[in-house]
Amino acid sequence: MKIMLVNLPWFEDGQWGVRAGSRWPHLKNEIERDYLPFPFHMAYAAAMLEEEGFSVRIVDAVAQELLPDALYQEVEAFQPDVLAAEISYPSRIHDLNLLKQIKPGIRIIICGPDHEATHDPLFLKQHSFITAAIAGEYEWTLVQLMLCWKKNLPYGHLAGLVYRKDDQVLCCSGQRQLMDVNRFPWPHRKTLPMRKYMDAPGGLPLPSVQMWASRGCPFTCTFCVWPSSMSKPGCYRPRHIEDVLNEMHYLVHHLKFRSVYFDDDTFNVGQKRMETFCKRLIERRKKGEILVPWGMMARADLMSEPLLDLFKEAGLHSVKYGVESADQTILDNIRKKMDLEKTVSLIRYTQKIGIKTHLTFMFGLPGETSQTIQKTIDLALSLNPDSLQFSEAVYFPGTLLYEQLRTGVFSPASELSPENIKTAREEAYIRWGEHCLLRRTPQKIKLSLWHWRRFRTFFQQYGLKAVALKTADYLKFWVQHNINIERHGYHTIFSGKSRLVVVGGTLRLFYRERELTHGPGFQSSFRLNGKRYDTSLCDVMVNRMRPDEFYIQFDFRTQGLPLKQIWWMRWESELQLAWRVDWISTEEKPVTELKFSCMLGQTYSRWKTPQESGDFPPIEDWHTVDLSRPSFSSVGVENHDHPLYPPLSLNYFSVPALFREQIQNTDRVLFARMIHAAALEKISIPSGRTSAFSGYVKLGESLNKMA
Repeated sequence: MKIMLVNLPWFEDGQWGVRAGSRWPHLKNEIERDYLPFPFHMAYAAAMLEEEGFSVRIVDAVAQELLPDALYQEVEAFQPDVLAAEISYPSRIHDLNLLKQIKPGIRIIICGPDHEATHDPLFLKQHSFITAAIAGEYEWTLVQLMLCWKKNLPYGHLAGLVYRKDDQVLCCSGQRQLMDVNRFPWPHRKTLPMRKYMDAPGGLPLPSVQMWASRGCPFTCTFCVWPSSMSKPGCYRPRHIEDVLNEMHYLVHHLKFRSVYFDDDTFNVGQKRMETFCKRLIERRKKGEILVPWGMMARADLMSEPLLDLFKEAGLHSVKYGVESADQTILDNIRKKMDLEKTVSLIRYTQKIGIKTHLTFMFGLPGETSQTIQKTIDLALSLNPDSLQFSEAVYFPGTLLYEQLRTGVFSPASELSPENIKTAREEAYIRWGEHCLLRRTPQKIKLSLWHWRRFRTFFQQYGLKAVALKTADYLKFWVQHNINIERHGYHTIFSGKSRLVVVGGTLRLFYRERELTHGPGFQSSFRLNGKRYDTSLCDVMVNRMRPDEFYIQFDFRTQGLPLKQIWWMRWESELQLAWRVDWISTEEKPVTELKFSCMLGQTYSRWKTPQESGDFPPIEDWHTVDLSRPSFSSVGVENHDHPLYPPLSLNYFSVPALFREQIQNTDRVLFARMIHAAALEKISIPSGRTSAFSGYVKLGESLNKMA
């Protein structure tokens, strides 16, 4: 008996859709061009059928970009007895038109996240070419049905099955059961185009592979289609941790993937389980078994700072967090059961320790207004994630949100029409684009001779009409960009091609339009009574004295501490930035682990001090440099393979015998480097205004010249 499992082609209006493996089946836009989810249910079903001795062919027409004629050729070549296809509510009409063309004699089974098609016997009555439909997680039911058909046994006991028998359509009675996740084999991957599946938030190294460490979700968000249509609302089933790690090891060492992404509905459920997972993964990393970076889909409000620190130690590179809305009432309406304030706090901490974030937001949920949409966009930009997603709420049949709409419990964003919501989403992406542009070019643009030369060249090549349209577009951009610089609170001092930019609590260094720093850039941190305090989380007040000089006040009251740091920074030349840092305290405070840090991008590969040099540590670890001259020290970084990024050295004058240089690689995949001036011993901060440390940053000078 031959069985073909198919993710049908879905290509409309020049766009490919995503269906199998996607919680949100839809046509992809240009931004999502490379995104492609792994068809988990099909792959698990194929593995289970193979274990039972069936001849199985799995065809992912979306991943292979097969158009209908090419799919029919695959069917003709394999000659299956049964064809099982995943369909979805958004692609239903398209899917049914394709299945109608399958030649007679092949029994067709439909499954997937289309609640009406897989649950309602009337649907089969209306579509005579379909033999059966399987509701929800279909792997076990499909295998049992194939065994019954093969052995000519009755199958009316298979709950969740709707089938055709003679001229009747019957629905199996009983409660649909979910299979123990630890009885599933690992999913079939050997004949799928594995290098094409891509969901790599935060720039996970490619090729990346997607995994499940659990099924289902303990939460009951009203909009989520998978828990309602595929598993069961509130039903969470984790796999054994050791089996998850064994699968990771297999994917990395045997299939040669460079990163792993856990696409669970909610990966980080259960504090103790997560701690155990991290500790076991750390043990295996120390043995050199699973060294690749990894990411996950998670809830921020299930995190804690110690747990995030443990995740970071275990190699977590990036995380997707679902935020949905900046309005707590809307979150309560959709039963998200999420504390927004805690969520925002833990997102910021995730970013603070160097874990990249992808955030998702949704417009058009019950209670949505124009004001709440703007509030959500403002929150999204203020969180400054590495990437984000704005979606329009879809009321999928089978979800509680759909039932609430159908029964009149809620109306869909009564103040807003679908056109309003679509427009709001487009505007949100425009503002996000502006925000990203500001991250790359955080200064006002001044009209110059360069613009005149570009204008003249364009006129000579394309004529007056084209240059008029181009000029109008550019002027619109120029005005809006400069307005956004003011609105977002960017402060810049510069000398020649060098710029230092303050935005929020971050200080970022640019040279010839390229950012040399990473994340918060320059920052200071310390511990007091066991708690860590960081300038990147402070309220910031900037006073620009001249184009090349400003004072920055970091107020630690935002972290519950009546203490301030005053930074004076000035460009002494295009290649040298001087700084001085003072304390302002109302009383004496003993602090430990006082650091002045500079976080840099992965373009820098080597470090050097007057005493020694080396590559950045290959693991998340510290290297402390011994000092021969404790009153003045220097540590630098460079990479000869990136000549556009100049060597950079951090030079500081310090309290004798207290400060040490430290070099850190914050991630095993070299996502960021950190160099520090660090006083590891206890230091007492006197009351009043006192000096903390001072020094300068030097650009462009080879580290070989360090004295």
